[in-house]
Amino acid sequence: MTMQTRSKGICATKGLGYIKGYGVHLDKVFDEHGIINQKDFRGKVQIGDKVEIIPNHICPVCNLYDYAYLFSGDEVLEKLEILAGGKLV
Repeated sequence: MTMQTRSKGICATKGLGYIKGYGVHLDKVFDEHGIINQKDFRGKVQIGDKVEIIPNHICPVCNLYDYAYLFSGDEVLEKLEILAGGKLV
């Protein structure tokens, strides 16, 4: 996750990442955790539950992984190798 947001235009984002399936956004991010300020969400998850977060800014995410996956719904359409992963200096 990153602190980058876009408040205008076609790439406008809300929050700092979207938690898929819950309609919730991250409000703050730190080195190893994020803050979600929504009381209802707290009652829907337990410690240890996994959630899927769609990041607002993809560049640092791609740098951390060797592959990306193209989805349609829950179906994986293609596995793409990230050739520049880990090459950030």
